[in-house]
Amino acid sequence: MCAVPAHFTSSEVRKAHRFVLAAASRGRLVGGKVVGNPFVTYKELAACVGYTIDDEYDGIRVGGLAGEISQVSFDADGVMLSALVVSQENRTPGAGFYTWAQELGIFPGGFQPDPNGMRELGFWTSHVAQVVQLYGAKGTKATGKRTGP
Repeated sequence: MCAVPAHFTSSEVRKAHRFVLAAASRGRLVGGKVVGNPFVTYKELAACVGYTIDDEYDGIRVGGLAGEISQVSFDADGVMLSALVVSQENRTPGAGFYTWAQELGIFPGGFQPDPNGMRELGFWTSHVAQVVQLYGAKGTKATGKRTGP
């Protein structure tokens, strides 16, 4: 394995997308709550395409890969699949997740840290539920294949 590149090939993005879709299939919604473990860490995401995270800049670049996955799933299905990509330390997404959401027009104002982080946490947990409802074990697109136009 080697350090994370600044840009990813379309093949790497597809492979990473499939990897996170497979993780999504481990979760399902029960009574509006996510059960199972549909999450992957940034480290696991990097490893799935053959890279290691050696420093904070590698972590930032892996966040870029997560963003590219979000663009693919948003264009296809209106959700950010990268909601399932989390930090190993705190099990939440990085600030880049919220920046992508703002750029996609689904999180007005973007990341604005507040003392308790409730705004971001609420958006993220709601989005995780949407992703799992769509791609999870009993989701409407559990196969990961787009059924619409």
